Amino acid sequence: MKKKVTMFVWNEFTNDARVLRECTALQEAGYSVYLIALKSKHKQPAIEKREEGFHIHRVDDRILPFRTEWLYLIALCIAYMAPLVGLVCAFLLLLFSKTKVRFLIRKLILISKMIILGMKAKTDIYHANDLNTLFQGIICAKCKHKKLVFDSHEVNTSRSGYDSRIYQIAEKAFIRFPDCVIHENYTRAKYIRRIYGFTPEVIYNYPFFQEGIEKIDLHKKT
Repeated sequence: MKKKVTMFVWNEFTNDARVLRECTALQEAGYSVYLIALKSKHKQPAIEKREEGFHIHRVDDRILPFRTEWLYLIALCIAYMAPLVGLVCAFLLLLFSKTKVRFLIRKLILISKMIILGMKAKTDIYHANDLNTLFQGIICAKCKHKKLVFDSHEVNTSRSGYDSRIYQIAEKAFIRFPDCVIHENYTRAKYIRRIYGFTPEVIYNYPFFQEGIEKIDLHKKT
């Protein structure tokens, strides 16, 4: 039986080349991939099977009537997450204290729905893409005693829109929980080594292989 990887990504998954390549690479390696993403206001399918062979489930920010999924989440919180209550509250306070209430509610709904889907999934490994899904990955992996991979696509503390100290504190607090951290190149990996004291694995963001494409050494062009 194939091992299953459940991925989280904080976008609508319309043109995310790295996540697409990761999904297809895992498929090629014999894994079954289930991707949890966001749903925009456009006509995107909530549930989609890609031609590459993996499945996507997109969540929106609508407040649905009380359903068994919410009861399920509440029960899990009581049964499993008591030791993490302080961590959860600290994260939410740090991440959302300066935002508007409406924005906060929307984010909480999306995070809750991602956690619900992640907890319901029969999976062997969780995979969080970027800092904004690491929290969801930690909750699911720790509650279900599964492995967690954190793919930090960027240097989060230097990204546009992520320059607040809030994100530095959040990443420092959460980055010790994953079983494996991966980065896009060795320069960024060395930076993580310098500020957090460990060296993440490096997986380059190579495109799909195409026959007949001329190779160009950009270093020689400069």
